[in-house]
Amino acid sequence: MQKLEVPKNYEARATLASFLGYMLDGLDTYILSLTLTAIALTFALTSAEEGLLGFIQAAGMVTGG
Repeated sequence: MQKLEVPKNYEARATLASFLGYMLDGLDTYILSLTLTAIALTFALTSAEEGLLGFIQAAGMVTGG
């Protein structure tokens, strides 16, 4: 049986890739929280509709995860 060669720094690269992926996953939540007020003013949303936007985003994150 042949032994597979593991590339150098495989663990470090995998850790960095997973960290960047997790960071980008949280970026949409951060951007929505910063821009939700401007979005609500622009589209004349009620507080219930703002909450619905947050719920849809959270449900999408759960479904995607």
